[in-house]
Amino acid sequence: MRYQLPKGINLQVVPTNKFTVTKLLISFATPQTMTNATVRNLLANLLVSGSQKYPSQTAIARQLANMYGADLNAYVARIGTAHTVRFSLTFVNDRFSTAGMLKKQLNFMSDILFQPLLLNNRFDQKIWQVQKDNLAAAYQSVKDDKQYYAVQQLMKQYYCDASPMQIPSVGNERDLATLTNDQTVAAYRSMLANDQVDILVVGDVKPDEVYQQVKQWPLKERQQLSVNNLYYSQPSWHEPRERTEQQKLRQAKLDLAYSLPVYYGDEDYVALVVLNSLFGGSAYSLMFNNIREQESLAYYAESSLRPLSGHLVVETGINGATYQRVRQLIDEQLSKLRHGMYTDVQFNQVKKNLINQYRGSMDSLSAIASRRLINQVLGVKEDDDVQARIDRVNRQKIMELANKMSLQAVFFLNGGK
Repeated sequence: MRYQLPKGINLQVVPTNKFTVTKLLISFATPQTMTNATVRNLLANLLVSGSQKYPSQTAIARQLANMYGADLNAYVARIGTAHTVRFSLTFVNDRFSTAGMLKKQLNFMSDILFQPLLLNNRFDQKIWQVQKDNLAAAYQSVKDDKQYYAVQQLMKQYYCDASPMQIPSVGNERDLATLTNDQTVAAYRSMLANDQVDILVVGDVKPDEVYQQVKQWPLKERQQLSVNNLYYSQPSWHEPRERTEQQKLRQAKLDLAYSLPVYYGDEDYVALVVLNSLFGGSAYSLMFNNIREQESLAYYAESSLRPLSGHLVVETGINGATYQRVRQLIDEQLSKLRHGMYTDVQFNQVKKNLINQYRGSMDSLSAIASRRLINQVLGVKEDDDVQARIDRVNRQKIMELANKMSLQAVFFLNGGK
């Protein structure tokens, strides 16, 4: 059930008695810029570290324990070109705890969001500094994750120069170094006043009870995001942009990005999911079987979709000396997709596996909430025919989509001396 609060504030309640817990998910969304990801990431961490009523992480933890072990999280993510700050609260249903638990949880989330630990228009300096240091440490640890590092470098090659899409949703160390408390407060006030707000509640609840309480939250009318602007596209490069970097490491990384102009919610999106699973997105894929298993040339070889920006990414961990052979094999697997050169058994295994994954996601509260949130932000209707649509995907459609793939970027992280 959907409710329209003031313009730009959307509430969806999905009543179900399938789970013993209820999930409350709140998203604040705004277009990502070259500079706003870092401060919003810090802001997410700050708001769940202390509030006026619960002035420390210890006080928050105690209140969560008092509410039958409720779980509170905050994080950032991107939906297409929009940067989102999300707050998740999972708690036991009233029938398994005490009457009024839903109201108590919504009041608690209201305290976290709207009564932050501010003094003289600044966040508590000690907590602010601790969270800033924690974020700096997280950025530092990312440097040791070479798989993540390689993908980020690939994205810099793929996206147009100076595009905010080059900046990861978690931000970066450079922007954090110069960030001030005052800038963080400004980002908070801007988020509350200007971001599109999407609120989702999934669980054993009465929708009108949720609505009556949420409508009292101090959120005023703001601009709704333009759905058309959330999908990112760019002109294709005439030649792939390629870069090689040398580092001291045991396992080289070869990553590739292909443009593939099919987007989430499109008629061919389900077929695109099947293509990805057949290419490198599952243990039944061509890359897994032919590069990793048969040739033993990769520690991992996998593909994944970026369905809001129209491209597909291939990631491999290899011995640097086998670079040329692995490149050749990746090209060969794509050629097989383009010409339908795989067995019916393999094709049916891939589709059966996807259907099983989908069925499994329907038993996951987090998966349901996440999918519903994304669909709400994008204005996409829930698809109740997913299993049948997967089953209907044919070889001809996979060939058609594979022939639309165009190599756009290559990043090779090689072991150097």
